[in-house]
Amino acid sequence: MLKPTAILILLIGVVIAATAAMQMPAPEQTFASSARFIVLGVLVAIAGVALWHGSLYQERKGSRKTTSARSDPFTLLREIKSPLLSLQATAPNQSTDQLSAAVEALIQSYVLPFSEVRHRIVEQLGMRRGAEILVDFAIVERMLNRAWSAASDESHSEAIASINEATAAFNVVSRALDA
Repeated sequence: MLKPTAILILLIGVVIAATAAMQMPAPEQTFASSARFIVLGVLVAIAGVALWHGSLYQERKGSRKTTSARSDPFTLLREIKSPLLSLQATAPNQSTDQLSAAVEALIQSYVLPFSEVRHRIVEQLGMRRGAEILVDFAIVERMLNRAWSAASDESHSEAIASINEATAAFNVVSRALDA
């Protein structure tokens, strides 16, 4: 509720300042007679920005309070390894419909929850190391999506190749986490 109010206050401040700034000063004056309204509008806009920033901070602070395993990106990364390796091992013997369902389950159970908490990787590991892991995991995600698409299009060989690439990319992520 605070966020929409903050945005509204920001916009009101901008409108006040912009409207007041349209008045030109008289020829013998340095500032327009509406200068105090310009300052008022800027101050209201600053208050709106401060409230908006505060509401975003509260949202982030509230989202960090969850402590379930699904909110820990490192747990999700450790847990995806076994199902991914299992999928790679069984993929050649599965039909494209089975592959599509298995990849979909993997994406729903691990990739999407990881996407929601990936910012914690950078928060905990720092920008450089965290970004490396996220970039490598993006390859895993892309290859799994490609595998799902290939299986849905009944291209069995391409689906298996994509699963193999996803597993290879995940091995890179795994090594980066262990380093």
